[in-house]
Amino acid sequence: LSSKPGESEGDFKSRLQVALREKRDAEMEKVKKKYGTKIISLQEQVRKAEARVEKEKDQLGQQKMNTAISFGTTILGALLGRRAMSASTMGRAATAMKGAGRTSKEAKDIDMANDSLVAVQERLSALQQESDTELQTIQANNDVDALTIESTSIRPRKSDISITSFGLAWLPRA
Repeated sequence: LSSKPGESEGDFKSRLQVALREKRDAEMEKVKKKYGTKIISLQEQVRKAEARVEKEKDQLGQQKMNTAISFGTTILGALLGRRAMSASTMGRAATAMKGAGRTSKEAKDIDMANDSLVAVQERLSALQQESDTELQTIQANNDVDALTIESTSIRPRKSDISITSFGLAWLPRA
């Protein structure tokens, strides 16, 4: 921008500040639009990952309860039943052992869900940090105080000077 003839430096700076603010707002809006959809998408992925972790924890709790009940009925059946080592008692013991294996699998599922959640949270954090950095750069680049104002005098040329009209008039006085 250049100042208008006769404009003071303070007026020029205020006009410059308004222009820079408009430019900064337009650039920041572009950045927010650029990152906005990505951030919303990642936030949704975080929400889903958190829900999956909770679901896996619930499944683990149910599996532990089922396994405990299965072990308990197997032991009670063996102690209180007619024969300690019958085929049905052995079948219940095998089922209880399978339940313990499923409990281990559910614990691994929780670990995998937590790893997935952490990965999505890290991506979201990195994207937000990248967006913040870009916004701060735009803010810094559009600061009036950071700009240098150069004063340049422009001398008129002879060809730029013109006299429009000149005349003499005589009025008699009586």
